[in-house]
Amino acid sequence: MGAWIFRNRLGMVLCCNYSFSIITSMIKGSLVLAMLILLLISGCQVGETPQTIPEFSMRLADSTKVFYSNDIPMGKTIVLIQFDPACRDCQIETEEILANISSFKNTNFYLITRHPYDEMMVFHDHLKLNTYSNIKIGIDTASVIPKQFKIRSTPLTLIFDENKILRAIFSGKADLKDLTKSING
Repeated sequence: MGAWIFRNRLGMVLCCNYSFSIITSMIKGSLVLAMLILLLISGCQVGETPQTIPEFSMRLADSTKVFYSNDIPMGKTIVLIQFDPACRDCQIETEEILANISSFKNTNFYLITRHPYDEMMVFHDHLKLNTYSNIKIGIDTASVIPKQFKIRSTPLTLIFDENKILRAIFSGKADLKDLTKSING
């Protein structure tokens, strides 16, 4: 048993008796509570990010075809880019990829949005994406990618190896050098 002695604002001496075992228990409980709060605040989601390409479908730019993720061929690096057609960083990242497309000969790109068809087509037509054989663009109507990868910003760039195993994630505009290094291994 011990006592704390201190003065309050009025200068009165206050005394508080305590037991070391009670204090120890309170401190341990507070530490556990603090750790739980930190985990919740930090958004820690251990083991929730898929390590392979999730099953999804997207309505392609021609508006009649549906493309399924199961149809993504193995043997080449795969890049999924979740984008917003009105997002300036999405446009810049895509323009940088297109300007360096010769560096990505062994890569298939899948640009995926949740936005309406007409907005996607403005992005598609402005960048002339139909001229690239290794790029597909479409609408993920079920929002599988955003749900699976907990998207907080666009672009979200997911890089998978030739066996469809997750290699890298870039949230927000990726630096071209880092992107190229991750894509080309």
